[in-house]
Amino acid sequence: MTPARDTLLAPLRGFGTGVVAAVASPVLFSLTVTSVALTPVGIGLWTTPRLVRLLDRYAAWRAGLAERSGQAAVVPPVSGRSWLPVRHLRWLAVDMTAVAATLLLPLAMIVHGVFGFVLAAGVWEPIHDADGTQWYAFIPVDSQDTANMAAALGAVLIAAGFALGRPVLRAGSRMARPARAVAA
Repeated sequence: MTPARDTLLAPLRGFGTGVVAAVASPVLFSLTVTSVALTPVGIGLWTTPRLVRLLDRYAAWRAGLAERSGQAAVVPPVSGRSWLPVRHLRWLAVDMTAVAATLLLPLAMIVHGVFGFVLAAGVWEPIHDADGTQWYAFIPVDSQDTANMAAALGAVLIAAGFALGRPVLRAGSRMARPARAVAA
């Protein structure tokens, strides 16, 4: 893949991986904590090993996603013989918070940058007439001049979103590494 195409697609790849991390990781985290909590009544003795195997498969799938997108593999802890999910829970906690938020950032910057151009195209007027000043980041948009400043800031945000796409994908892969190191 060409570097230009990779730069253009990196925010979308990050968004996709970030959505997976924001949706699947909390569900798996909750199921695992519930399963461990139910161990004293016997249910957890049956469900926890199965959930750990599911977490291992999820981790391998996420590592495959990272490798296919040209990033360093995010290989979360593999359980081995143990079915205690402490290492998995640590990895899921990082994945569903820091990794998800970081990976969603570049596309969010691009979308917010586009809104600056929408305001400059004249959308600021009905918003201003309806309920007062529309704030775009730190710019109070209450005239065409300030709407044009919002568009200029939007252009900067769009450029920054595309520029940060690839580094953020790499950072998302690196953020999960400490959990892997703890697992070893």
